[in-house]
Amino acid sequence: RSIAAMSSTMFLLADRYDDFVKPQSPDRRLDAEMWKELQSFVDWSGVKSGDNFVHIVLVFLAIKGLGKAEHILLQMPEGCSGPESAMIYVLQGYKNLVPSVQTLDADSQSILLEMFVIHEQFVFGQFLQAENLPASIQWLQDQGPDSTSVKLALFAALGVMCGILGATGAGAWHGSKFMDARNSQGIVSCLRQLQHLHGHSCQQIYWGYVAKRVHPLDMGTETRSGLCLARLACLCRIQTKEEAASLQKSWRSLDSHHRSVLEDFFLADGINETAVIFSYLPMVLSGARSNKAVGLAAMLGQLVELIEMTQSRMDFLLSNSQLSVLKVNLFDMSAFVALVKSSFVFQTCLEHVRFVQKGETLNLQMTSVNWNLVDEMETHDVGMPSMMRRLLRKQRMVQRSLDKLQEQRYFRLDAYVPNVSEIHDETILSELDKLQEQRDPRIDARVPNVSEIHDETI
Repeated sequence: RSIAAMSSTMFLLADRYDDFVKPQSPDRRLDAEMWKELQSFVDWSGVKSGDNFVHIVLVFLAIKGLGKAEHILLQMPEGCSGPESAMIYVLQGYKNLVPSVQTLDADSQSILLEMFVIHEQFVFGQFLQAENLPASIQWLQDQGPDSTSVKLALFAALGVMCGILGATGAGAWHGSKFMDARNSQGIVSCLRQLQHLHGHSCQQIYWGYVAKRVHPLDMGTETRSGLCLARLACLCRIQTKEEAASLQKSWRSLDSHHRSVLEDFFLADGINETAVIFSYLPMVLSGARSNKAVGLAAMLGQLVELIEMTQSRMDFLLSNSQLSVLKVNLFDMSAFVALVKSSFVFQTCLEHVRFVQKGETLNLQMTSVNWNLVDEMETHDVGMPSMMRRLLRKQRMVQRSLDKLQEQRYFRLDAYVPNVSEIHDETILSELDKLQEQRDPRIDARVPNVSEIHDETI
């Protein structure tokens, strides 16, 4: 991957299109228009303008993968578990482990360190899948939209994406197999939006990208539910209109309470309200779509339950810090969802999970109880905790509906409006007619307080 990323970067900088696309199949080859977009981003990044900038980027690409090496991670202190945080720790105290870094002067090493900090806080791949939040864009803007480190970090992110499928065989030094016509669409759209860090709000950049990403799928983004579905489409890695229609069908199968919870969750920005980033959520949703024992509709139902479980912990964790975004790692869940063979085991899996805090992140662990049942095919009864949570959600939904009805009733009685034909429910109409006939004389006197009117049927 490092070799492919570095060679692709050099071909981008030298504008060598033929070498860049050489590993790609002819039917999926990156076209000239997309290449022009990439060249525009290269110019915006300013990587060619500094004497050492290219050298810094190449060192970054050469050593970035070391942060995932197990023998390095095992030596990291507590709270330093991610690949970027591991490399930051190494660069700050153990440069002898990475000789390439020692070829850079002091100023260049400072820029390199800043680039790793930026990659730790703003993960380009998460933005590509709408996995992070507008707050993530705001953090990037706070570093200075014209910052050299920010621009080089984003250019390096493009290099990382180019190397995803690695480099093997005779064409090992030739270009990017991954950055073809299909995969480049979303990446170029991301890069186009990020070039507006100066002059656009984080909301405009984030939701502008989401809207453009789903535009070819004929998905509207004018309403709350439309925006929520658009972000879900990015998270589910939806590519075709048929897949988009399937997502919308799964959405319609949910009740109003589930949809309301998901809308609040997916539209929270982490700026004006607290929010949660579920790391590896795209892998969870992808596994659910591929696993017939799970399915997307059932996964969305479980996601609602997981959101409510997380909310109870989020209030406590964030109250003791200045953070407005809680990160929850779902890697273990993504593996479980892809492998579980029984829908009943899946429906009860959240009864046996455990949250483990590591630094500023909560790790969701599926525990041995779930893993011992992952290959189970027999039917099991739904457990009591899960059943109680579902009953509680239904009770809340009914209560909200009754509250809305009560508000309508009080408004009409208080204003003494005899015509209630706009309420389209024959049972309610019948009972309101009875109430109208038997109404308290106080209503005729236009006394505003109607809280003492008791009608158990209504």
